[in-house]
Amino acid sequence: MKIIMAATSLLAFLFGLIIQSDLYVLMGQIGGKQHIFTQAAVGRGITTTMFLHNPNSTTITLDWKMYAAPSGSGFSVFKMDSLNLFAGASTKVELSSSDESIVVGWLKIESAKNFIATEILDLNAAGGDTVGFLPATLSKESRFLGEVSSDLLTGLAIVNPSSVATSKVTVILLDNSGGQSYITSFSLGPQSHLARYLNEYPLFSGLSQFEGTVKVISTLPFYSVALVQKDQEFIAVSVETETTVTTPQLGLNFIRFFWGSEEMFQPASILEDFGTLGVHACRQLIKADVFWNVVENTDNQWDFGGIDQIFTPGIEPILTLFALQYASPTPPWASDPAEFQKTVGTEARDYVETVVKRFSNKVTYWEIGNEMDHWRAADSGGDRGNLPSYAPLDGFTPQQQGLFLSQVAEIIRQNDPEAVILLPGMGGIDDYTLNTWLYGVIEGGGSEWFDVVNYHFYGDWRKYASSRTKLQTFLEDNSLQEKPIWLTETGVTSSPTLTLRTNYPNSQESQAADIFRRTVQAWGHGDQFVAWHTYISSGDIPTNDWRLYGLRRANNKKQLSYYALELLAAELLPFNRVEKLSGDAGDAAKAYKVNTSKGFERYVLWGNGSYTVPTGITECVSVIPDSSGNFLWSSVFSGEAIVLEEVPVLCR
Repeated sequence: MKIIMAATSLLAFLFGLIIQSDLYVLMGQIGGKQHIFTQAAVGRGITTTMFLHNPNSTTITLDWKMYAAPSGSGFSVFKMDSLNLFAGASTKVELSSSDESIVVGWLKIESAKNFIATEILDLNAAGGDTVGFLPATLSKESRFLGEVSSDLLTGLAIVNPSSVATSKVTVILLDNSGGQSYITSFSLGPQSHLARYLNEYPLFSGLSQFEGTVKVISTLPFYSVALVQKDQEFIAVSVETETTVTTPQLGLNFIRFFWGSEEMFQPASILEDFGTLGVHACRQLIKADVFWNVVENTDNQWDFGGIDQIFTPGIEPILTLFALQYASPTPPWASDPAEFQKTVGTEARDYVETVVKRFSNKVTYWEIGNEMDHWRAADSGGDRGNLPSYAPLDGFTPQQQGLFLSQVAEIIRQNDPEAVILLPGMGGIDDYTLNTWLYGVIEGGGSEWFDVVNYHFYGDWRKYASSRTKLQTFLEDNSLQEKPIWLTETGVTSSPTLTLRTNYPNSQESQAADIFRRTVQAWGHGDQFVAWHTYISSGDIPTNDWRLYGLRRANNKKQLSYYALELLAAELLPFNRVEKLSGDAGDAAKAYKVNTSKGFERYVLWGNGSYTVPTGITECVSVIPDSSGNFLWSSVFSGEAIVLEEVPVLCR
């Protein structure tokens, strides 16, 4: 053991749960397509063994990778392999090395279907014990009891699973009264891991005495394990994690990945910023999406170079199949109306199967097309100016679209039974989208094929409640009210000269206010998820009807809305419930109560009239920051009457 400690920190490979007897085989997690082990090591008599079980009724393929930095920096794949595991079968995979040098890292095991996995580290040949642990849990925050003394020494191992983004990790030591004793921060690069005792750098070098709670937070989700050493015995510490949300609640739409060579358009920069903002998902990845013309623009010539770079655990990609506009089963290499296809053919089936199989263990949410109600332009007498060259001369009716959509959904489910399928986002809520398009889609393909109702809203926030009520009425009339509802596009410009959709008048201040007025309203009316359009704005030129919709301007400068969304995510997410206290179309006051998953109560208030401060609320703040992005909280007391204005206040 002394030899091992001389070579590297003992903590780097002595993590996990101490396995007593062979029960470890039964203790793995069922229900995961991916398992992460925060420690793996080989060399100088050390072996790592994975125990794997397939609980399915069919054979599965397991892909495993060990990430390490043998040279001391730059974590990458050190070992990797694949294996087939028959239905109900179990096996073990042993990693070892005849090399005298010790290589330490972490493991990722993936499959298209759920499987069970545990890991054992055998240190007997190196003078140690046999220890093991279960897969770690993804989290943005964890806590565990820790101690540094002459008797006990606590350590932490942490992994950043993102392949491109660097996370900022902060570790806080809280004494037994809950007061903060020490704090430190460090960066953790893509696919990197760190294993240290609490009294080692970059944690708290030289720390001689501590007893209390260790709190770990990060801008991006991480995996972690904790351990206490007493003499030569190691005891796993119970780690309380704030798990990432299972269903996203807040996202961003239309992401300009690879829009240019500048850093602001690269996945690392964008995804790291998403972590800072606190968003859960991104939609319409454009050049990094799986649109047919992006991944297979020519028959059987595939390119996944873009999408492969954007997967970061905790930031869910909502992928769009076929096309951003005018989705159909027609291949992108078609050019003539005679080539248009209204039902799924060989090419479309191959496209869907290839994409879904490739990403079934990374992607949960699939949207088939987007704003397909625009196909009304192909109707007789419609304006065909923006239609693709292969658009049919006899139209593509909602009923025909419904059949096509149901066929695609069937293929998705055949290749990923756990997939969640979105209705194509409706381009607004009006008589056509509801009573002609959606009604026709259901008439042609039924309603069982989609799991989530999906719509867009870009109008004045004051018109939202009446529009949302119209949608709810349609859903109830057609027995769809039990399906989750997502608002996947909403937003407003900060340009005072762009009055096409709103004219408050528009400004940076009104855009920041709309971050809350749109998002909280939607949650309060029952929407499960809201995506703001957009992240980086398109050019601020008079002919651009979508200018200045972003949290950042086209030059990447933050708008006030950036800070407003950061505040919203930090104070309200994740939530258990958003209750509409007052917010129907005829209500002058808009009042929403948010119960967060941490047990806090928040209130968002705006409109006309006044509102009485509830019991337990002690401070409020305008959701519009100052020019530097700061928010100044003001003290309030229970029973006080707050005069409401059109700018929301957040109270806690």
